[in-house]
Amino acid sequence: QFERRVREKERQLSAAPRQLGSYEYLAQNSIKYVPDHRRTMVDRASYMEFLETQLERATACCHAVQAYSQRMDVIQDSLTTAEIQLVENEKLVRTSQAISSQLEEEIGRLRQSQAQKFQRLDDSISGTLDVQQSLVDRLDRIERLLDETRRMGAESEERTSRAVLRQVEERLALADKAAAAQRDERLAALA
Repeated sequence: QFERRVREKERQLSAAPRQLGSYEYLAQNSIKYVPDHRRTMVDRASYMEFLETQLERATACCHAVQAYSQRMDVIQDSLTTAEIQLVENEKLVRTSQAISSQLEEEIGRLRQSQAQKFQRLDDSISGTLDVQQSLVDRLDRIERLLDETRRMGAESEERTSRAVLRQVEERLALADKAAAAQRDERLAALA
């Protein structure tokens, strides 16, 4: 009967929460069911079992705590490394943003400079085209004047030729008259 009670108590204790497995609980509850003459021996044996169990649990807990501590150290190292990388990445981002803004400013200045150069080039080309157009217009006027001068020269030559021809004809007519008069005088003198 005693052994049956002890087994029931062990089953209850193994099924009971951990708080029920404390030495105080065991000592209080085990003493009730043990007769007086065996109480000291059961107490000592159960206490030794209890201590061995507690020692195993404490050892397991120590190993678990040690494993968790190592994991926490690894996690802490990883977090420290991640923080360092984050700070370095933040510096890189700031540097790249600064470089990007400088490049944007430089590109803006270059675009403005190129726009001014293109505007000056466009103005220069427009001026050159205007000068070329005025030269073409002048050339056209010169060609018209040359054509007109040639025409007038031709007309003038024709007039001059006609005038010279008339003068020659008049001189020839006068020379014919003079020759005819001389002939007539010679014929009259011979006759």
